[in-house]
Amino acid sequence: MKIRLIGTTDQCDTLVATLRTLPTLAITDVSGPYPSRRNPDQFRVYLDADLIDAAAQRRWRP
Repeated sequence: MKIRLIGTTDQCDTLVATLRTLPTLAITDVSGPYPSRRNPDQFRVYLDADLIDAAAQRRWRP
């Protein structure tokens, strides 16, 4: 799964850290930050993630 975050670097860092604590989501790659094209005060961060089947403890990819 691809996830795009847009916000300040602090906001993006905080959300990435929060997402890493979720037991059903495995963050496999974090990019950036890249400057936002529309708002010079914000940045884009791209995540690659896999859902984890909590019962089976295995990664799910469509």
